[in-house]
Parts: sequence; structure tokens; C-alpha cells
Amino acid sequence: WFWFGRGAEDPAKAGRGKGDPNARAIPVVAAPARKGSIDVYIDALGTVTPRNMVAVRTRVDGQLMTVAFREGQDVKAGDLLAQIDPRPFEVMLTQANGQMAHDQAQLKNAQLDLERYRTLLAQDSISKQQVDTQEALVRQFQGTVATDQG
Repeated sequence: WFWFGRGAEDPAKAGRGKGDPNARAIPVVAAPARKGSIDVYIDALGTVTPRNMVAVRTRVDGQLMTVAFREGQDVKAGDLLAQIDPRPFEVMLTQANGQMAHDQAQLKNAQLDLERYRTLLAQDSISKQQVDTQEALVRQFQGTVATDQG
């Protein structure tokens, strides 16, 4: 049994009678089937949830000079991702080195004064209190230099 549509009892008349009589047939080309991948693009609204998520943070704050990756690029541990402007840190390092040199000079001077004071104390030219004060000053500068060295 065949069913050709509403009111079409004759198979020869099925599909005729409606539509534009001047319409041309659409050409169809057949191609052999082949195995392969097909890129599929979907335009849609929604939420994409990644399998893995990584938060990238810097150890210091600063202005970015260069970004060495593109979004979506594969990266490995140790790869350079961005370069922060080093100039503010170089200035801070120079200042810290200068402060350490200053504190080392003060320590050296306090140690020389302590040697002189001990010589004067042996000659009974100064009091023991002055030597004790100078020893405390030397220990203070030693602590300052140790702090400067980190």
C-alpha cells in the first residue's frame, strides 16, 4: 500500500499541481563518502566551564612591559608569560645597597671608637660607662647591618 498524500489517489499525479510550474529543478551533485574530521562551529549563548582552571599571579606588583603569550596558547611551567617593568625594583635595590653601605660604615666607625675607648680605659683616661655605651652602639650597628643583609 502506498500513501501519496491527501487527495492523490494516482501515484502518477502525486506531487503535482501545487507550486510554480516554471520553477527549475535544483541541481544535486553526488560525491563519494570519505572519512575525516569536520570543523563544527556553533553560534549560541551559554556558559562554558573549563576542565582545568589556573590562577596566574605575580610575586610583585608593577607595570607590565610585555605579555609573552596569546590567550588560549599552551604554556608550560617556567615559561615567561609577562615582564614587569624592573626600574622601580632596581631603584629600591640601589637604595637598599646604599643604606647597607652607610650602616656598615657606621659599624666600622663604632668599632674603631670602641678600640680607642678601651685603650683610654686601660690608661684610666675615661670611665667604664663610656666603653659600655660604645660596646652597645657597636652591637646596635651589627644588628642594623644584619637586618640590611636580610
